Amino acid sequence: MREDYKKRFQKNDIVYFLKPRQEYDRIQYGIVDEQFSNAVCIDLLNWREYRTIDGVRFDLWQPNYKPKKLPKGWTYNTKLWCFNQTEDFFVLERAWDNFDVANKELIWKHFTQTGFIVKRTLAFYERAEEVIEKGTWYLKKTLPSYTPCPTSISLQPYEVYHEYEEAQRALDEYDKERDRIANLSDKEWSIEQIRKTIETWSVLYRVEPDDVLKATNFLLSLKNIEDVEVRIFSGLQWKYWKNKKWNSVDV
Repeated sequence: MREDYKKRFQKNDIVYFLKPRQEYDRIQYGIVDEQFSNAVCIDLLNWREYRTIDGVRFDLWQPNYKPKKLPKGWTYNTKLWCFNQTEDFFVLERAWDNFDVANKELIWKHFTQTGFIVKRTLAFYERAEEVIEKGTWYLKKTLPSYTPCPTSISLQPYEVYHEYEEAQRALDEYDKERDRIANLSDKEWSIEQIRKTIETWSVLYRVEPDDVLKATNFLLSLKNIEDVEVRIFSGLQWKYWKNKKWNSVDV
């Protein structure tokens, strides 16, 4: 078992995790719901809604589907409605301006005392949409189509971090490895993948060192090695990526 599988978290711990493929907000935070041997269940957190419609906070607002007449002289450029702001918007904005995502005590304070940070619900993803039909209109709430709307996630223990600094170090390592791979030539990349597959094959099949060396020498001697694919399927197989037929590596 990986040593970092043994990491343990308590219910209501503030924790950090990575979204390294994103350009922004690559280190995110949440609150632990529970932990199993191989998974940490985390409730996602967000800043509380500040937009209002008809004086009601948008996440609490329920649409009235009764149609209203379109205003006289209406065109598609006519503004039928708009969001306003909660009375405490400027207080919330000031809290956001002074927010430090690395400060777990501050996150906990806004979650348990000010109420500015809340558990994410489906309301976080909802949007207002006007429906126009035969001279009338009304507002409704919709969720994005074909888009996941997570309110919680489950991660393996080694993907979760107690402190922001831990997450930052992991992100730095991810970026360093990404840049290293990006700077490889096609040939270097192919050789690296071949070696990784051979290593996995040798462990799975308990291959003798002499046979590992023989398979490595054979595969690395192939012409146009940047076009070579290797897989584990009833042993070790290879082909050029343009071809369909796989060839067995005899050792």
